[in-house]
Amino acid sequence: MALVALTAGKKAFINKMNRIAKSQGLGDLFSNMCIYSALTTTTAGSATLALTISGIAVGDIPIVTINTVGATPRTITTAKVTATDTLTVVFSGDPSTDHVLNIAIHRVV
Repeated sequence: MALVALTAGKKAFINKMNRIAKSQGLGDLFSNMCIYSALTTTTAGSATLALTISGIAVGDIPIVTINTVGATPRTITTAKVTATDTLTVVFSGDPSTDHVLNIAIHRVV
C-alpha cells in the first residue's frame, strides 16, 4: 500500500468537514486516518521485531494485534514507531516464525 501525502487542499477539506460535523453535534469525523494496514508473520530470533514500513514517521499511531497465535504463545508488550520507516514490536518472548500480526498505522490529520 503506498502512502499518499495530504496536500494543503485535502487538509483544508478535512478540517472543513470536521467543523461542519462539530456544528451538528457529531464531534470530529477525521481526527486521524489509517495510512497503512497489513498482516505480517513474525520472524524468529528475538523478542523484538523491527519492521520496515515505508512512509511511517515518529508520532504515527500503531495498532498491532495478534491475528493468529503461534505454537509458543506470546503477547505484545509494546508497539511503537521508533524511527522513520520503522515499527518496533516487542513481545513477551521470542514469537518464533508462526505468529500473524494485524498492523494498522494511523496519522493525526
